[in-house]
Amino acid sequence: MNDPEQIPFEDLVAASDLAYQDFTDTGDDRALDSAISLRVATWRDDVPAQVRATQRAIVANLLVERAAARMPVGLILDTVMDDISDAIVACGQALAVSGADEHVQGLVLRAMDMLVAALDRQSGSGRGHGTSRQILEIYAAVLERTAESGIRTHAWLSIGDARMHTWRRSGASAELDLAIAAYDEALTTAAEQAREYGTHALVAALGERYHALGLPSDVDRLVASAYELCATEPSVEDVAALADALLMRHERFGDVEDVRAAIDLLRSAPAQDEGDPARPAMVQYLLGEALLRLFQHEPDADLLAEATRCALESLDVLADVRPRRWRVRAGRLAGDCHSERETSQARLAAIEVWSWALQLAGHEDLLRVELAGRLGWAEFWRWVDGENDDPLDAAIMFHIGAGQLLREFVNLTAGYRWRRAADFRWIVDGAVTTSVMVALHGRSDGAWRAVQWAEASKSRRLGELLSRHTARAPSSVPQDRLDREAELLRLLARLDAADARAGLDTEPAGLLARRAAENELTHLWADLRELSQDAADYVERRRSSVVDGPGIVALADRVGPGTGLGTLHCAQRFGGGFFIFLVVFRHGWDEPRPLSLHFDEDGPDWLIELMGRELRDLSADPAGSNWTAQIRPLVNDAAKLLAGIESLILSTDQWTQRIPWAALIAETGWRSSAGPLPVATVPSLGVLEHLLRRAPSDRAGHLVVGDPVGDLPHAAEEARRVGLLLDADTRIGEAATPDEVLPLLRRARILHLATHARFSAEDPAGSGIVLRARTTGNAVVVTADDIAGLGIRPDLVVLSGCDTGLLGHDAAGDVDGLVAAFLQAGARAIVASLWRVEDEATAELMRHFYDALQAGATVAGALSLAAGALRRQPRWQHPFYWAAFAATGDCLTPSTWPEAPST
Repeated sequence: MNDPEQIPFEDLVAASDLAYQDFTDTGDDRALDSAISLRVATWRDDVPAQVRATQRAIVANLLVERAAARMPVGLILDTVMDDISDAIVACGQALAVSGADEHVQGLVLRAMDMLVAALDRQSGSGRGHGTSRQILEIYAAVLERTAESGIRTHAWLSIGDARMHTWRRSGASAELDLAIAAYDEALTTAAEQAREYGTHALVAALGERYHALGLPSDVDRLVASAYELCATEPSVEDVAALADALLMRHERFGDVEDVRAAIDLLRSAPAQDEGDPARPAMVQYLLGEALLRLFQHEPDADLLAEATRCALESLDVLADVRPRRWRVRAGRLAGDCHSERETSQARLAAIEVWSWALQLAGHEDLLRVELAGRLGWAEFWRWVDGENDDPLDAAIMFHIGAGQLLREFVNLTAGYRWRRAADFRWIVDGAVTTSVMVALHGRSDGAWRAVQWAEASKSRRLGELLSRHTARAPSSVPQDRLDREAELLRLLARLDAADARAGLDTEPAGLLARRAAENELTHLWADLRELSQDAADYVERRRSSVVDGPGIVALADRVGPGTGLGTLHCAQRFGGGFFIFLVVFRHGWDEPRPLSLHFDEDGPDWLIELMGRELRDLSADPAGSNWTAQIRPLVNDAAKLLAGIESLILSTDQWTQRIPWAALIAETGWRSSAGPLPVATVPSLGVLEHLLRRAPSDRAGHLVVGDPVGDLPHAAEEARRVGLLLDADTRIGEAATPDEVLPLLRRARILHLATHARFSAEDPAGSGIVLRARTTGNAVVVTADDIAGLGIRPDLVVLSGCDTGLLGHDAAGDVDGLVAAFLQAGARAIVASLWRVEDEATAELMRHFYDALQAGATVAGALSLAAGALRRQPRWQHPFYWAAFAATGDCLTPSTWPEAPST
């Protein structure tokens, strides 16, 4: 070939075009190599700068095309990376020279778009990630150099696509947020064709974020954007996107009208779309999903028959041609339709198709969790119908497998915890149910599993928070490691607080910081375990929040032979009804003893509502209450297991923590040698383990607060009486301001608050105690969130206001509210109320409580004696007056309480 410097510019361009055409016609890589070399030769000094910029942009396109052609699936070779790097450099040089030239900018955008698309196809490759930042810099440079709306729209859409590429590779949810923001920016100026592309991209991104993080705010945006796609001549894909969005919103809010709208939309969808048989099949799948949901709202055999037909027809097509996730969804739906028939044959058909879908699902696909849970329940029902125990073993295997997939569930942000909440609870319910059934058939492994699974659903986050306060490091752990551990734990505490404040709309970027901190903490603890046995024990105390079998034995040894341990769990039964399970363990036993009680009603809420109605009816005879009669069979069976003990610690769940155990015990007869059996509740046995490790408080003073806003005269008198009894700092009425009270909280060993309290089921962390604003005299709420960060260390907190003991539960089973806040802040034992209490009766109960405490009773024992003393008085004999208060935490450890002053 002649020296390129001697060849006219026009001839070089023409020769490059011919070589490229040869490559297009024949696929010969050598022709493409020649086209690139000839174009590069046009970058010479005698060519105007603007023309050189154009040629650099063209070369960048050719380099990307060569790189894409040389990429084996799942692998990016070094030579390919060289082409990618050279293309990015060429784009940067072209933009630097061309300024605002729109032709060059268009060529640059085309090159980068091709590169993003090529990298996106390499889903199995670990390379190419480093180019993402450079690609985004090129797009940003285009935005800096142009005001032309079409190019800016193109650039923003491309940034969104690049961010989505990074999200799908890395799982970094911040990239997903940035992609959605880029699509939003593009849609502000997009013309018709670009707007359609951008809306499709936005719908896909919002759907992925909702599936990943469960942000409720995404659902309505998703539906609105999908409706825009269907405004004029929608395609099959548009209709499917809108129907899918409507079904997501139904899943979130439960409005059956969304299901009806999806059905109407899908029935009117185009029959074909560009000859792709999978798209109509996708519509069939979604129609089957919608019909099944309508059937669950309005049982009708014809609806179920049509849903089944749609599911099976879509499965036949999608099994061959659609991406794996759609095939898995179709398999799940087909199994769901079979299982609704509740016959042995239908159950076997469901198991077969769910098993196929489970094998097909990718390891990272959370549909695996749902499928394993379904298989567990289906095998359970096979066992109920069958003649041997094989299905029960299979049920346990599936439930355990599903639970292991959800191990990381409670460590994610609040929004994601909500999104997977139904799966998590459903799987735990299945695991507890099948484990108890195994135990009742004489196998001890079932009883241990039942305890561990019941405890796994309770207060994991609270247990972790408590572990951060209660472990003392041995001398073998270097100080610099402890300092770094403390920094990471403080960061996690800030993220916990941010989650609590943000609720379901937690900013997803926090997920990245949490994962990074938890990963570093895991590695740090792994290093510490290798230092010494003392250091390994320290790490176990830091990490443990769910007790296992040996942990339960150790707890029983710790509390002694006079105290029993029990864990309660309400389990929804797949197919209808629910169970209450009580598993009891005592010092010296080889294994736990499980008990069960089945109800036909759909859930335990009806029992809690019945209990509330009867406790508020002061005219009714408390001895004949229906709510205690409902639970009596379980209580009677438990009495045999509890014979001979003097006290009981119960780990409750979100329903059983609302039961007034004093009223139930008084009517049904659990007894100790001194009278009704004292009961203390804990949010979980893991929380109890941490509380028992807490050293007694080193605080010397006591604090009593009463009647801050002047509307509780008996509370004011109660505060004066308790203040004298304890020789405490007392703040009543105008003196009960945050400025006065909060500093004294940190110095109190006993804290008694005779104030109003406010509980919010929607925002338990925002619940709090009422104090008095110094300037206005109005009520001001010190929230649970505020209290949790105070660093107090009282041995006993008494909250004698109304609703102080109510706990809210988030989707993961974690508790919020005043009791949880005081436990997190450092309290060992808490006495608080479950409902709005009568002012004068409370003052009387507290007098008896402190008398018993000073006579040597434990906290739970003193509360039981006080309730009995009030019950014996005719005016207070209804349980509404004396059964409202519950003892939570380490309430059975003997302690030395202050004696009454001699005066």
